[in-house]
Amino acid sequence: MKFSGIALCASSLMLFGVTGCTPVTDSSNEDPQPTLDSEGPMSYSAAPSYQAANYECPEDYWESNAADPFAYRDGGVPGESFSCNYARGVAQLGLNTPKRDPEFHLLYGEIVTSEMESEYRQWMDVLIDSLGGYDRWVHAVYEEGSSDAENQRVLDGLEELGFFDYYDTPPSIEGVFERRSCLSGFESGAEFGQYSLCNQPEHWTDSAREFHRDMMGEVYFSYEILHEFAHEYHHHVQKNHSFGKMEVSNAPGDPIPPDGFAPTWYIEGSAGISPGWIIRDNFDALPLSARLGLSYSDIKDTDLVGNLLEPVCGVDSFEDFQNMEPGPEGRKVTLAQEFYEGQQEAYLGYVEPAQWGCMNLYLMHRISPQTYFVSLLEDNWELGWHGSFLKNTGVTMDEFYAEFEAEMESIDPSDPDNIPEWAQGIPETPFVDTVDYWAIDSGPLSED
Repeated sequence: MKFSGIALCASSLMLFGVTGCTPVTDSSNEDPQPTLDSEGPMSYSAAPSYQAANYECPEDYWESNAADPFAYRDGGVPGESFSCNYARGVAQLGLNTPKRDPEFHLLYGEIVTSEMESEYRQWMDVLIDSLGGYDRWVHAVYEEGSSDAENQRVLDGLEELGFFDYYDTPPSIEGVFERRSCLSGFESGAEFGQYSLCNQPEHWTDSAREFHRDMMGEVYFSYEILHEFAHEYHHHVQKNHSFGKMEVSNAPGDPIPPDGFAPTWYIEGSAGISPGWIIRDNFDALPLSARLGLSYSDIKDTDLVGNLLEPVCGVDSFEDFQNMEPGPEGRKVTLAQEFYEGQQEAYLGYVEPAQWGCMNLYLMHRISPQTYFVSLLEDNWELGWHGSFLKNTGVTMDEFYAEFEAEMESIDPSDPDNIPEWAQGIPETPFVDTVDYWAIDSGPLSED
């Protein structure tokens, strides 16, 4: 890894009842190389600009199809219909290409002890092995209410990256805290690609997390922190395969086709499955586990496993689903799942309870983990999300919703022998042996 800084989320995810924290280079466009400033931390040269002088982008798809914003649903809108020059610039810089030594900026204040820092750095190494290493990841951790002097490394690192210039504000930890979120993006003079910033107060002293600490207890909350880091880093991986589309909404009427990237249920759901799976596989080797004196066999029958590490689509999920009142046109699962709850009413005129946990487990087992995690992203640029979904599942998104609804209705929750295999959680095989993120080949420069 290329670490910047001397030291190695604000949306919420409700998946399976677990609370989580809230996109081929050539010789003329090589990755930025690190330069060591003798008076400060390691820094990186500005990203080279890319001029697509010999590439003519097609006419804007959305303007010519705005009269029918849902015309895409049985097919897909290819990536070249949205910011193709930008996407080619991202690909030329290799921002969508996994690497073993990614440009990471891990900026920790004095609240982060050397022991905590070691645990976090080791966890990031695990995530690189599992999901691939992607440039421009920034993680800033500091204590709420602490002084600038206690967080000088955080301030210096963010100032070097252009964070304060981007927001036109003087460097201060109070200014950082006011913009806390995970995951947000900011630009730093580079023509293509944003930094992905996880800007958060330290979990154990954050006043906003007091309820979670008390509810979960020390052990559960300790692994919840790693789960959140992995969840947000997974979003960073997704972002680097979206070629700018993940920074905009997918809503009808927006300035790009609604399948510009992926639906909310997939973005959040896939990033909700991978963290627990990866923690499970590495549990006994984690420094955190050694510090707490725990092995996986010690916690196998606890809520830590059942809720966080190996979640299932259980009896309660089937019962709740079958007791739901149908929505529009007598359906319980519709395209409303493609939006966050707060967007559903504004965009569609109705609100539908999220089914993300069970939906994603069902889809993953239906098509295979490799297809679910990698192929859907890989084909998204060329075919558009809906085209990629149709190619890799054999059905349209709307057909999938109807199929999933029928499956949920068909299960008898009172008969344990009737619970299908897909609902029983993640595979027993290790994540890295089941999903090869290093094989992904996405974007306008794909060799496919």
